Amino acid sequence: LLTELTFLLDLKHKDDFIIRS
Repeated sequence: LLTELTFLLDLKHKDDFIIRS
């Protein structure tokens, strides 16, 4: 579960980064 949560948060962070760029 922790790994899944971390993966989802990382994915969301990358999406935010792409949107800001």
